[in-house]
Amino acid sequence: MLAYFNKKRKRKGFTLVELVVVVAILGILAAVAVPRVSAYRKEAAENAHKANKKTLENAANLAIFDGVVEEGETWGSEEGVEIWKKYLSSWPEVPKGLFGDTQYTVTFEKIDQEQGDIIITISPDLEEDNQGSTDLEEGNQ
Repeated sequence: MLAYFNKKRKRKGFTLVELVVVVAILGILAAVAVPRVSAYRKEAAENAHKANKKTLENAANLAIFDGVVEEGETWGSEEGVEIWKKYLSSWPEVPKGLFGDTQYTVTFEKIDQEQGDIIITISPDLEEDNQGSTDLEEGNQ
């Protein structure tokens, strides 16, 4: 009987059953973790997109109040560079995975500072209902 236990003690390593159990546990953990990580990545990209849009909106408002843009003008990564370079160190890039290879554009649709009626459209936008416009007349001052 002692020979049996001594023989068992000399064996090093794991049995097949132990390895299968470990692999099964790792599989379950991966199945739970991967969707959560994907959701966090998407949420991070959406938050970065919102921050980029806010940065562009602030730069556009500064340019409007400085009087250096006109109604109907459009900014992009290659459009209006001489103006937006005064307000931004670089043109923001759309976070990967949201809109493909799309670039941000800022369109100054209506500028009437005397009436406080300013409409800026920043695209692309996550919300299809909201076209990314800022209407200062409605209280976004």
